[in-house]
Amino acid sequence: MENLKVFVFTLFAVLLLLVFDVNGQLPQPQRPLCVSQLALVNYACGTLLPAPPATSLPSATAALAADDDNNHGHRHGHGHRHRNGHRLGGRHGHNHGGRLEQNCCRWLSDVDPECVCELLVRLPPFLSKPHHEYTVKINDSCSVSYSC
Repeated sequence: MENLKVFVFTLFAVLLLLVFDVNGQLPQPQRPLCVSQLALVNYACGTLLPAPPATSLPSATAALAADDDNNHGHRHGHGHRHRNGHRLGGRHGHNHGGRLEQNCCRWLSDVDPECVCELLVRLPPFLSKPHHEYTVKINDSCSVSYSC
């Protein structure tokens, strides 16, 4: 009978050691799959064109004064027009950018902030200080921030 108690106690102790991973601590939750999350964002956002630089537009008089090719307003009808609303490349250009931007924004908002912070830790020290907030702006309706 005494041997049975020792055996049960030993089995219980071994089981506790296995559950608490010998250190006496519960196993940590698994880290997010950062590589796959960042790959999905890269795929979704990789087709977006960068925003054009913010420059001031020239005035209409400056544009007319710069047009000095001596054509004196004569047009010979050589301009080819495509009147069906399609571009020459066959792409329509309406609502494609919005759908791509929405998809990119959705994947950006799904990225775990821990993954972003782990990636940004490799930046120069003035950018990787604690308590920074990084914001990615896709368009006026999509701005995703990560606090690190």
